Amino acid sequence: MGLEKNLIIGISAYSVILSISQLLMKKGLALVHSESKGWEWGRLLLQRELILGLLLQCSCVLLWIFLLRIHKLSLMFPLAAGMSFALITIGSNVWLGERPTARGLMGMVLILGGIILLQEVNL
Repeated sequence: MGLEKNLIIGISAYSVILSISQLLMKKGLALVHSESKGWEWGRLLLQRELILGLLLQCSCVLLWIFLLRIHKLSLMFPLAAGMSFALITIGSNVWLGERPTARGLMGMVLILGGIILLQEVNL
């Protein structure tokens, strides 16, 4: 498997894990906040979605460090940011019921187009 395929697979895995972790943390925080009148740190620390999201964040850091050793940051970061943005937008719509605006959807399409251009230029 070539270096380019490794990069795409690695960044895709990173983006999926990062997006899932963000969605889990948001869901966990929403559950704690809806069950109480404010922030109760004890309840936060026992919220399983939040804990799982934090653990996934830690795994993202380790994967990022591994990928950073062998790939260019100037290529990795835009790809990861764009993919994560799109996945989080879609996931928050499906899982959390958040509705993106028409401008938000157009921005996501433009970002994804930029990812495709960046991939063809730099790989």
